[in-house]
Amino acid sequence: MPLIRTEPVEIREDARGALSKFGRGRWRRGPTWVELRPGTSRGHHWHARGGEWFVAVSGVAVLVVEDPSTGAREQVRLDGLRARVEPGLAHALYAEAPALVLALADRLPEDDETTVRRGPP
Repeated sequence: MPLIRTEPVEIREDARGALSKFGRGRWRRGPTWVELRPGTSRGHHWHARGGEWFVAVSGVAVLVVEDPSTGAREQVRLDGLRARVEPGLAHALYAEAPALVLALADRLPEDDETTVRRGPP
């Protein structure tokens, strides 16, 4: 029996950049790294019960958050900061230059549901 277990990394890539979830199975929603290419955005959704933390590992990303019930909107540059989005708030990441963001959800997928929102949050 090997001492180290390895598994292939599943990376999804499109014109916006790449994305990979760290875990598999019930942990597939755990830490996620998100690559943002210049002039692109990712996300545009909200979680019904779980919140999510974001931190830029390289580059600078902008996190935009909107309350769907009031339309109130805030944004923060993830430049040496980490930010948490509360459940029920729509969120998206934007980048003017290449950026790599680490996202960590509070809940496992079976404990939460995600609603996709079209357009900017």
